[in-house]
Amino acid sequence: MNDFLKERLALLNDELQAINDKAAAENRTALTESEEQEFEKRAKEAESIRMRLRALAAAKADKSQEDRGYEPFVTKISEQRAASGRMFREALTRKCEIVLELRESVTATTAANAANAIPVYIKDFVEPLEKGLIFDKLGIGIEYGLSGDIKYPVMPYIEASIAEEGVKLEDTTLAPGAITPKPRRLGVTCPLTGLANVQTDMRLYNWLLNELAKSVARALNRWMFMTVAAATDVYGVFAYNKDKNPIESVTFKAASPTYKELVAMRGKVMTSGAQNDGTYAYVMSAAMYTELETTPKVANGEQMILVDGKIGGIPVFITEEIECTGKSGGKSTYNVTPKHVGFGRFSDVKVGQFGQFKLIVNPYTGDTADVTRITVNANWAVDTLRRSSFVIGTITAAS
Repeated sequence: MNDFLKERLALLNDELQAINDKAAAENRTALTESEEQEFEKRAKEAESIRMRLRALAAAKADKSQEDRGYEPFVTKISEQRAASGRMFREALTRKCEIVLELRESVTATTAANAANAIPVYIKDFVEPLEKGLIFDKLGIGIEYGLSGDIKYPVMPYIEASIAEEGVKLEDTTLAPGAITPKPRRLGVTCPLTGLANVQTDMRLYNWLLNELAKSVARALNRWMFMTVAAATDVYGVFAYNKDKNPIESVTFKAASPTYKELVAMRGKVMTSGAQNDGTYAYVMSAAMYTELETTPKVANGEQMILVDGKIGGIPVFITEEIECTGKSGGKSTYNVTPKHVGFGRFSDVKVGQFGQFKLIVNPYTGDTADVTRITVNANWAVDTLRRSSFVIGTITAAS
């Protein structure tokens, strides 16, 4: 089933690109009415298949990143997108630095654009980025192109007092707090093959944006969900540190968490006052997910801890990054046996992208192998607004 769906999705992507190519071959920057209908029909089926593939990936213990929503997205041809693709193509002919400008509405590329600046529709980049994460399911807010002195307001906890009639109430001091994001450089470098063979500017635009979104998604996923610092003093929502990131932390007593322990994690967040606003969720690896699917709530019971993707009615999402232990020899390392479960209210975390994306295109280093090296540099911030809204559970007992 999985292979059939992937083959069907690849075919649909080819057909979507072919519709764009036909318009480009006829020097058109828009689709006809009939082409629009065919494009939307195929795009709708492609999204349905992506959703099915993500569901299948969530149900199996497979660490393959390619199975987790990174299928390419194809956008419709437009004058602005084709112009950006043409600028990408020109950049590939020389070693240079490009600024990728994410815009809500991309106007036609003109001489007024900054040198080496390529305008891109925000949604053309954001959609594959979010689908490559689990952000779009968790209710995490992502903001782009931030600059200046940004602060996230955090309202204080206030309480009414009981008083007799006619007794003057004391003023309640209302002093909202604020979280100031700390942007960090997120750099990714990757060799891309066959770029010279991408036939049309729209194909190049789509292909490059998907590859860039994929690289950023993987890095952000790791930062957000790993249980240790992603870098010096850089913490995601589940990276417990007593002084610098004092989220809630619990230890599971046995080699596998019990239903009672998992529900108690939720209780910690509820007790802090962070009630479920629709963004409550458990996060774990695929191996932990499948283990809990086959573990009874009570000894010898018939009902499992995890049923239909939920624990006690709360959705469970999968990311292998919660088991990431860091890097060794330039490669990410993971726990061989799963040992973590995270829980949180994900409306209490913000992700921000600051300034511009900078791309360095180097088509020369690997030219004999048809390899173009793309290096991405951008500033991102992941900020937890309420640390008490997140709990990390850890297995310490031997398996």
